[in-house]
Amino acid sequence: MKDRVAQLLENMEGSTGHVFYSDVKACDETTMVASLIVNFHYNRLDAKTLISILPNPITDIDFFMCGPPVFQNFVIETLTENGVSAQKLRSGSFGPPMK
Repeated sequence: MKDRVAQLLENMEGSTGHVFYSDVKACDETTMVASLIVNFHYNRLDAKTLISILPNPITDIDFFMCGPPVFQNFVIETLTENGVSAQKLRSGSFGPPMK
């Protein structure tokens, strides 16, 4: 996953990546991948961490998120509770097919 994150960030000067894994480890780690800083977090993303890794002011940022609906709902709820307007939020979803 770290190589894909670096590939996505290559054209975003000054960017930093954050990858969250659900497997818990003793500590997080930061690594350089293709001269970009990528932070690996070994726990699930929570609201406090989400807000702490975003640049300030978050109300000036346009967001695009993708993932399962539960994840998207969590991110949208966290961002709106912290002042981000609905016009700044875009999303795409993926996950197992609905039956």
